Amino acid sequence: MTNEQKAIEVGKDRKRLLKQLKETKAVLDRAYALLFSKNTYDFENQRLVSDSGRFALQWRVRHKPDQPESYENQQTNVGTVVLVQLTP
Repeated sequence: MTNEQKAIEVGKDRKRLLKQLKETKAVLDRAYALLFSKNTYDFENQRLVSDSGRFALQWRVRHKPDQPESYENQQTNVGTVVLVQLTP
């Protein structure tokens, strides 16, 4: 099984995905962590949504999932989580 296939399995598993999102939340800078003090777990969209609904910790297979693996777009066996702005 490839790293990408392993990561896809994480994204399909409620508990494993939530674990990845919580691990990322735990290492956020305090200012960002405060945005997620009462977050909402959105399994269908593979993310934790901030208290205000303006930001999310978004899980992805890799940083740029629409592009092939490369040194700049590495694939791990658990995927990656990025902070995204949902509303301006």
